[in-house]
Amino acid sequence: MNKDGYNGWTNRETWLVNVWEIPEGIDRNQSANDIEAELETVVRDTLESELPEGVSGLVADFLPGVEDIMLKINFRELAEAHCELEDDNDE
Repeated sequence: MNKDGYNGWTNRETWLVNVWEIPEGIDRNQSANDIEAELETVVRDTLESELPEGVSGLVADFLPGVEDIMLKINFRELAEAHCELEDDNDE
């Protein structure tokens, strides 16, 4: 896992998900795979509900689509980081 990109995260998109979208109720006792899947669902639902519809022209060309954003986010890194956080808090 390369954390040299953006504020210690792989890239800006991954960092932003960490800042904005880690659900408070996430069960950090799950496996990293389960946390990863849960985060992907939450982020996809958020993006689909918040990205503007009906925008056209230059503005639309500057707005990435949901799939473009989802491909950039390192959900594995996020899941592993939050599993580690839970482990660190147990000590």
